[in-house]
Amino acid sequence: MDEDNFKYWIEKRLAQPPFEGDFPAVEKYGFPQLAQVNYIPEEPVLPINYLKSIKDRENYWFHCFTSDKNFHRIYNCFEDYVEFFRQAKGIISADFSLFRDYPEYILIDNCLANRKVDYALQQEGFQ
Repeated sequence: MDEDNFKYWIEKRLAQPPFEGDFPAVEKYGFPQLAQVNYIPEEPVLPINYLKSIKDRENYWFHCFTSDKNFHRIYNCFEDYVEFFRQAKGIISADFSLFRDYPEYILIDNCLANRKVDYALQQEGFQ
């Protein structure tokens, strides 16, 4: 990871997380416990960067497998996106990058951020 990407990463991590308070922590690093979900959407699936621009959201699922900077918007402004998610068919799990060449602390933190967003979504009623 180059210095500019690292600076971007650390600045974003200092921003507000998607929720405050306690969550049931599990595993070695205290990640939130998530409910198991086994569903494969039949409807079209679009990246979250189209979430606000698509008018007929109810016909689409949205996924987070996009650039981390797109996903940071959801992580840092979670409440702003919940209503958009409610209008969609569904949302597919959080995804901060977990590249093998990242330092271990970034991998752990990115995994924790993924789980925090997924936990917050589940607490909002998303399965």
